[in-house]
Amino acid sequence: MMMNIKRVKIIVFTKSQNESERYLKLFAFMLKDSIEEIKSLVGFKRIITDKFDIKFMPATMSARGNRAHYVINLTQDEEFDEILAKPTEVIFDLLKNDPKWSELV
Repeated sequence: MMMNIKRVKIIVFTKSQNESERYLKLFAFMLKDSIEEIKSLVGFKRIITDKFDIKFMPATMSARGNRAHYVINLTQDEEFDEILAKPTEVIFDLLKNDPKWSELV
């Protein structure tokens, strides 16, 4: 089954809401030429570019229902990393079948 993945989904977990804001600013600065939209929603922030959908969430928020190709855990909490901060394997595997993202896999 071939799926056309428009954007790679990334979740960035941080220790707090303030830390999420700082990393959002850093990523926005790095990606400024390709940003299509920055959203600030209750509990998380989001940068959408032509290739990536990056969600910044404090580890205190529920990660339930969030799917991602990649997860960046900045909490430095090993237990959190083992239990929650993992990419969804099925959605990650879809990148393998899409030639657009072959360099990532």
